[in-house]
Amino acid sequence: MKNQISFLFTSILILFLSSCEVENTMTDDELIDAIINYEEKVTVSESELPFQAQTLISNELTDDYVDLAKLAPGLGFQVEMRSIAVFEMGLKSGDVFFDVNGRKLERAKGDKDRKKRIKPCFKLKYPVSLELSDGKIVEVKDRKEHCELIKNLVSKDKSSRKEIKIIYPVTVIFYDSNKNLVEKIMEDDDDFKALKESCVKNNSSNKRD
Repeated sequence: MKNQISFLFTSILILFLSSCEVENTMTDDELIDAIINYEEKVTVSESELPFQAQTLISNELTDDYVDLAKLAPGLGFQVEMRSIAVFEMGLKSGDVFFDVNGRKLERAKGDKDRKKRIKPCFKLKYPVSLELSDGKIVEVKDRKEHCELIKNLVSKDKSSRKEIKIIYPVTVIFYDSNKNLVEKIMEDDDDFKALKESCVKNNSSNKRD
């Protein structure tokens, strides 16, 4: 009996070490492709993602929410994201990949699996009111409620995202050119478009610098 237990433990240990070795010897590109091509991925909840992955999603992908997360055992996670941005609510924003420890995987020549997007330079100040496709007005008190609302609507009817409108005026928070945290009221879509254009210009300028 002891020999059987010892053999089982050794087998599990070998499998574990083998998976670690595979991950350590693969480039990010190879690991991403392996995760994509793994046919028996297991669906997991956002809370089951490694803490490092959850933290990155929360801090860096502020305009997105997790639509679907899948685990390729021994390889890593494929996380499908959707947007809560003003003009893109409910739209797919691409997939993000993490290794088994939650490190974000990056393609050597840019991420072809993720739509190119400008890093948000501002955040909505909650609460925010949204008008749904049936004319109902719903107030969301924070980003979490905002994400959950859009996720639930899109899961029921993909076309409903086209009818979700933000109710103006809304306040946004951002850092000005002097690195001071400021608030600005957006009165309509044109104000938001102008703010996004300034983000594009600032990002381009920072890259040149």
